[in-house]
Amino acid sequence: MLIRPAVPADAAELAALHLWDEAYTGLIASDLLAARAAEPATQRTERWRKRLLSTPTWLAVGDAVIVGFVQAGHGRDPDRAGLEQGVKQPGSRTP
Repeated sequence: MLIRPAVPADAAELAALHLWDEAYTGLIASDLLAARAAEPATQRTERWRKRLLSTPTWLAVGDAVIVGFVQAGHGRDPDRAGLEQGVKQPGSRTP
């Protein structure tokens, strides 16, 4: 297992890995999950590419495949603007 910083070239693989329905069912409204699932892969990849340019992200890589990630940085909740808050967003592949 290798831990390394993510780069924008990792965006497509991260977009495929970060499946909202698996990670957030029961935590986020089902209509939002359905909307995310319906997004084209190109849109999800572009969102990841932009995020990787602004948010520190580390990857767990096994057998040349990204198997997990973690991000850390300032919170993105608009109702908490101006407050220091950490964001930890773990993600991993399920077997």
